[in-house]
Amino acid sequence: MPRPASEGAIKPSQTALPDCNIGSRRRLCCAVVFLGVVSATPFVQAAEYDYGIGFSLAHDDNITRVPNDPRSEWTRTLMGRIGFQENSVDLQARIAVQVEHRNFVNNAYPDDTAVYANGLVLWNIVPREFTWILENVARKLRVSLTTPDTPANNAQTNSLNTGPEYTLRFNSTDSFVVGAGYGRFDIAGPGDSQRYSAYGGWLHRLSTPTTFSLNIQGRHTDFDQPSLFTTSNRVDLFARYDVSSTPTIATLDLGVTSINPNPGDGVQGPLIRFSVQRQATSDSVVRLYLSDQILDTYTDLIQSVTGPTGSTVQGSVAFTNPATPDLYHSQRADVTYEVTPGGRIWYTLQGYAGRIDYEHLIQDYNERGLKFTWTWFFAGSTRFRAYADTVRRTFTNFYEVDTERNTLLDLTYLLSNNTNVTLEYGRFSRDSTNASTSFVDNRVLVLLSYTSGTIGLVQSRQ
Repeated sequence: MPRPASEGAIKPSQTALPDCNIGSRRRLCCAVVFLGVVSATPFVQAAEYDYGIGFSLAHDDNITRVPNDPRSEWTRTLMGRIGFQENSVDLQARIAVQVEHRNFVNNAYPDDTAVYANGLVLWNIVPREFTWILENVARKLRVSLTTPDTPANNAQTNSLNTGPEYTLRFNSTDSFVVGAGYGRFDIAGPGDSQRYSAYGGWLHRLSTPTTFSLNIQGRHTDFDQPSLFTTSNRVDLFARYDVSSTPTIATLDLGVTSINPNPGDGVQGPLIRFSVQRQATSDSVVRLYLSDQILDTYTDLIQSVTGPTGSTVQGSVAFTNPATPDLYHSQRADVTYEVTPGGRIWYTLQGYAGRIDYEHLIQDYNERGLKFTWTWFFAGSTRFRAYADTVRRTFTNFYEVDTERNTLLDLTYLLSNNTNVTLEYGRFSRDSTNASTSFVDNRVLVLLSYTSGTIGLVQSRQ
């Protein structure tokens, strides 16, 4: 989805695949390879790169996640990662790409290869006037929320958006922004689409940290068949109020969305987004995000791109993101308290709630959940981490209530300046009114990894 009019600055959303047909695989690889080429190109001096490799061995006592007759499995995973970041006048970029190959020793599932990428590049061709943006998110998505999260219930996806933006400045307070974009959504299996967009906006600076803008965005989508639609036209009209100052950053969007799919009836709905980030103390921050809008999987994913600075308030990364070709009315609320890196103990507490109403699929649901991450650097570079999340999902078109809980405990020890060994225990469970989908799975994992720099660690995403 193209960027709303902004004063030459990006405000992206927070934060970070089984067998597929040949066409989808090529398009997925091309998008990710493009990100890799960008990350390896020396746009400017002082760019920071790193890479990493890792190997893990895991044992699950219920790899198929069934209520009865569990099947144990050993899984070997080989991982490779590349990272790039730069924040300068000419280029703002933050990219991470990781490839994982899994081998299921006892053949519980076919071996697979997954690609995970999250990247945003803003090239200032003419600073404050002419820029080019590239956004890309590659990740696995769950296909069905009514069945357990297993390799058989996941599909690899890739969302790409790129295009130019030009800012015409009339005076010190008023400017006009126009832009265009090409995007595509690729998924393992049917559901690929190509998107062409254009947008414009008038922006007025009320004060040094405060701006107001009126925006229009249009997008035409062509869907590869078979699909629910052949084409779709979308128009967003909204006003934006933006405050960017210390200690508060806030954005409010109010408007309407109109979508005309073919075949199908036109869809209209509100466009409401509110995000605020406040520095509570010198080492902690509070974030709030509220939204009421019409989305699809592509727009949901592209909003999860990590910004060049790595700190942003828009977007709701906690809410479940389903892989579906359908449109859905999404209402979300997300609040996060985070103790930022700097001391020996970091932690994040996030609570969220929301509802999804599909236009065609009979799978509407309400969801609420809680996530907690706690990290303790207790001796040199030795790290202990605890993670827990719980989510309760209620389907409103039919009677089903699912509660899923995940817990991870891991200890990472620095063997050398760049080499780590991690021991991990995980417990994954699901309680459902549909007893055939309830399960408990316990996992033990050991990971040996090497990282050349400090941008990120190699960690399994599957």
